[in-house]
Amino acid sequence: MTSQSISTRPPRTGEAIRILDEAERQILTLPTGKLRVVDVAAALEMSHANVYRFFKNRDDLLDGLVDRWLIDGEARALAAIEMHSAFGDQ
Repeated sequence: MTSQSISTRPPRTGEAIRILDEAERQILTLPTGKLRVVDVAAALEMSHANVYRFFKNRDDLLDGLVDRWLIDGEARALAAIEMHSAFGDQ
C-alpha cells in the first residue's frame, strides 16, 4: 500500500486553513447549496477579495473542503489498517 496522499494539491496553510475551517462550519449548518464566499469572508471579518487570493471561486473552495475530507478519511483508513495489521501479527 502506498503512503502517498490521494490529493494532488499542495497542502493548505495559514489563512487558507482559516477560510476552509469557516467554510466547513457554514456548509455543515446551511441548507444545501447556500455556501457563499462573501458569507465566509464576512464571518472571518475579511473582504471576499481576500478569500479569492487563496481560492479561485466558490467551486475551488468546495474542492478544498472535499480534499480535506478525503485526506482525513484516508488517514483514518490507514490508521485502522495499521492497527488491524499490528493485532493480526500476534
